[in-house]
Amino acid sequence: MTYRTPPVDDNGSFQGSLAKYATGVTIDASGGWFDAGDYLKFVDTTSYTVAVLLQGIESFPGQMDPPVR
Repeated sequence: MTYRTPPVDDNGSFQGSLAKYATGVTIDASGGWFDAGDYLKFVDTTSYTVAVLLQGIESFPGQMDPPVR
């Protein structure tokens, strides 16, 4: 379902139901940027993995291979 933009306050919040803003038009949004939460799953897991690896390099530099030059 698609909706017209409802009025919001300074915090971006709105009160009440979105029903009165419905356009009655449905669209097929499958395969979009946020389809099935793929973006969220990728960002969360990748960010965590990179942070753990960087912390390992910071905390245990002697246990990592020397940098390739």
